[in-house]
Amino acid sequence: MTATQFATPPHYHASRILIIPFKLYERLVFPQFVMSIVLKSENSSETPQFALNLARGMAVPVSYSQNGASFTISARQWLEVAGGGTIIIPAIISAFSILSLMLGSIYERNKEIRIYNAVGMAPIHISLTFLIEALTYAMPTALVGYLGGILITNLLTFMGVYPQGLYPNFSSVTIVLVLLLIITVILTSSLYPSLLVAKLAVPSMERRWRVPKPFGDSWTIPLPFVVSDIRELEGVLRFLAEFFKGYTMERGTMFSVSEEKITVSEVCDETGVVMSKRLNTEVRLAPYELGIVQSSVVEGIYDRSTGIYSLRLIVNRKDGLRERWITSNTLFIDMVRKQLLVWRGLPPSEREKYFLVKGARGE
Repeated sequence: MTATQFATPPHYHASRILIIPFKLYERLVFPQFVMSIVLKSENSSETPQFALNLARGMAVPVSYSQNGASFTISARQWLEVAGGGTIIIPAIISAFSILSLMLGSIYERNKEIRIYNAVGMAPIHISLTFLIEALTYAMPTALVGYLGGILITNLLTFMGVYPQGLYPNFSSVTIVLVLLLIITVILTSSLYPSLLVAKLAVPSMERRWRVPKPFGDSWTIPLPFVVSDIRELEGVLRFLAEFFKGYTMERGTMFSVSEEKITVSEVCDETGVVMSKRLNTEVRLAPYELGIVQSSVVEGIYDRSTGIYSLRLIVNRKDGLRERWITSNTLFIDMVRKQLLVWRGLPPSEREKYFLVKGARGE
């Protein structure tokens, strides 16, 4: 041959072919490359088994012909797990041990879960917190197990007690599969405890705060927020009034508020107890060219049976298309809700400022 090719070799005319001994080829060509080797069996019935043995021992395709038909045997890698049944029971025991550990951790941290809920974390986020915590246990566990296996294998080899004929491969893909199995067992064992955390955070079946539909041109939205006394309610309303004053100009924001129309009013019973306290505003919603105007009221209502104030948002359409009024209000309602969550996250020293300073007209 005049050239060496790695693809299907072309057919050459007999005048261009030279047959030489293989030893001479080794002396003339470096590095040596064997395109193909042709063997002729004296017993054709043994050819298939002979080709199969060659394919198993060599990483190249082996072709043979028999009874006028051609066949090709290609060797490929195959993974076989032996003794897998012996790890099922230990895996189940480990899974239940982790499950017991996580359940105990949940009941020990019940107060912490309630704090997460109080500051406004959604149940799914609290649940994910525990899953991520389980993952932080899984990763070091897998790493320590891997490094420990290497050290123990070397120690047994050094002591001469490691089984002969067993050759460990620490870079095999099997190691990766085993590590993934460990992580999967840990995460699976933590799945039920994480769902239980979400149940403890919100005992009812309602996992998300939902906004009710408007009735005509009036929209009343109960806010997921309560305060224990009138002093805190006044501080919350001052905090919201300060927030609204930051949107008194149309600067491409989601809404704008008329500052001179930010007022506070209250209703008391015959004994002087404040039954209702309101923060009143007039809001224009973006896009401003549609002329959507509404009155907005954040109201705290006193409940005699519990002694707490629950908040609600009441918006009434004054101008603009009703369909666009509903669509534009979605962001406004969500921003008011998030400001209440911000209030929960304020340190006591910052809250005290709103207890002492008058922040809205009408007070």
